[in-house]
Amino acid sequence: MTNIALNKPTEQSGTFQKEDGTRYGSEKANNGDLSDFSLSLRGINSWWLVDLRSQHYVMEVQIYNMRSTENPDGADSIMQWTGEGRNCKI
Repeated sequence: MTNIALNKPTEQSGTFQKEDGTRYGSEKANNGDLSDFSLSLRGINSWWLVDLRSQHYVMEVQIYNMRSTENPDGADSIMQWTGEGRNCKI
């Protein structure tokens, strides 16, 4: 499977920043490093998007969980969509 989202432009509803200035911006979610992650601000209807820059026929979408004290192994696939269709919402 080819990662067509790899390093494409991204946005998210808000970006969490630690007191030391460390930011978890949207670009960290698709940089190819499964130990890296984006983190949005808490809120209802938080979102993340990627601009694929052109039309693609998408057969599968995988979303991975971040590593944390609650999930020390991290990088586990938490959601996967497989199917045909023009538009999908996960």
